[in-house]
Amino acid sequence: MPTCYVVAGPPRSGTSLTAGLLHRLGVSMGSRLLPADTMNPKGFFVDLDFEEILSRIYNAENLPSPGDRLPEEADRLVRSIVREREKAGVDWGVKTLWAGPLIHVLLEECEAVRLVRVNRPLLASRLSLAAHTAHTPEKIAEIITWGKATADYLAGLVPTTDVTFGDLIDNKAVEVGKLASLSGKQLRQEVLDFVDSSLRNF
Repeated sequence: MPTCYVVAGPPRSGTSLTAGLLHRLGVSMGSRLLPADTMNPKGFFVDLDFEEILSRIYNAENLPSPGDRLPEEADRLVRSIVREREKAGVDWGVKTLWAGPLIHVLLEECEAVRLVRVNRPLLASRLSLAAHTAHTPEKIAEIITWGKATADYLAGLVPTTDVTFGDLIDNKAVEVGKLASLSGKQLRQEVLDFVDSSLRNF
């Protein structure tokens, strides 16, 4: 039975690192991933099959509220992708800022859904986002607060495992081991090597 792992947390909280670790453990985060850049040099691990649909609806000026559902056409397109992922019969995952509306489709189409909620002090996330975007301080605070509220909303719907960005950096054997245990995958050295202390600066 495949499991869908949803990675969620405020922007700049370590969701990309967490999704990348799951991907290296053997949970497919997608075959077409958003390319790495200076904002995330190890990659975002955002599945473009989903993102190209969702980002046409949502953005920093149109943040979905908890409980919102996808518009009808987007729901149809996303549902088709989810069914294909489930049909493959292997564990897979999705990391997107727009997991709030997406979760309803996942709950209706997937055999099993698990949330990995990523935590980082909100001030650290705000400072990181400010360093990489041109948003106003007020908009940054809104986005970070919204991201946390979205992750907390999801945690009320599905079984949840919490990871902490700082612990992924400082105590990676334990924290990455938690992800390996959750997904039933073998913890290999190459997975641990994906984490390095320079990530603290992002």
